[in-house]
Amino acid sequence: MARQVSCTEKDRSAELTSQVRAIGGTRKDGKNWTRWRKTQAAAIAEIESGEQIYYVNIEGSAPNLVVALHNGIKYLKAPADKDAPATLLGLPDCEANP
Repeated sequence: MARQVSCTEKDRSAELTSQVRAIGGTRKDGKNWTRWRKTQAAAIAEIESGEQIYYVNIEGSAPNLVVALHNGIKYLKAPADKDAPATLLGLPDCEANP
């Protein structure tokens, strides 16, 4: 199952690769849309286990997020991003308490 990421929870005071604290979006739940949120660590675990795929819609393209490693720290980023998760940091902030 693939889930679109449309917002992030950020910590701008952290090291660049740790600034994305959580990812989120909306999903169809029956007839209703519900918000969802996952910590970066939980999303990384789901991607690495093959349980979930997350993607970002970028100008009509939908690349899957990948797990990257910098100085021993795992983080999420779009494949086109160099070292920093620029695509995720460019998304709007997630609403509080999904």
